[in-house]
Amino acid sequence: MLILEAGYRQVWPGFALDLVQELRFCQESRYQLHGSNGSGKSSFLQKLLLPALQDNKAGYIVYLQQQIYLQLFALKAHTAFNLPGYRISDAQDAARYLLRDLRSAYNQKAQDIYLIADESPALDILMELELPHCLILIDHHRRIPEAGLISFSSPNPKLSRVRADA
Repeated sequence: MLILEAGYRQVWPGFALDLVQELRFCQESRYQLHGSNGSGKSSFLQKLLLPALQDNKAGYIVYLQQQIYLQLFALKAHTAFNLPGYRISDAQDAARYLLRDLRSAYNQKAQDIYLIADESPALDILMELELPHCLILIDHHRRIPEAGLISFSSPNPKLSRVRADA
């Protein structure tokens, strides 16, 4: 489990996130970040959540970025050297490849798994993972079943308040 303590966090010059309560991210749970565009959801993932997971050596982390183009180039290069003939052409292929690699690593050493998706077109593939995991996502087009909502509200352009909805 990862716990982010409540408090004010300066994220970018001129922009902060106020976690009005402690946030807990548990294995075998889903969390959907909800709020208007520009309310700090992607900044939360990049500047708070991912560093906290890395600092706590939280286990396996699969992160599909909102702008996945650079990730696709990196994964294409990686597969060319490590798995010749395997083709990655889109976000779904990338997710399948990453989950394939994750399953292999998990079979060698079981650890907590955190799947993080920022408006990913491969969300359905991530949701099918049969290993125990924590799924944290941003998706503006649908409500994810059984996901706890974490709401972002912006009282002004320089601040967003973050809270887990009951």
